[in-house]
Amino acid sequence: MKKIAILGATGSIGKNTLSVLSGMRDAYEIVALSCHNQVAALLELAAIYKPALLAVTDEAAAGSVTEVPEGTKLLSGQQSLLALVDMADLVVLGVVAIAGWPVLVHC
Repeated sequence: MKKIAILGATGSIGKNTLSVLSGMRDAYEIVALSCHNQVAALLELAAIYKPALLAVTDEAAAGSVTEVPEGTKLLSGQQSLLALVDMADLVVLGVVAIAGWPVLVHC
């Protein structure tokens, strides 16, 4: 089973990727999801897909999170994206422009 991290999970690329992967759960495990500041949407996705890690790059938005699903750890800040990609076999990089550059270089 391939492990997938979806960076920008609450945006159009992330949502479409999750839609496709929903029919392939026997082949792919979603291990990490991220967003910039759409915390409520990210937590909804976390409840469905139960990833090991979540990242919210906007630290102020991350501070508003009071609870995450059991077995899921929340990271915050731009550098948290690097921790997500380190645990995945495949990375979907659906974040805006320059925000994705450090991840691309890291991979």
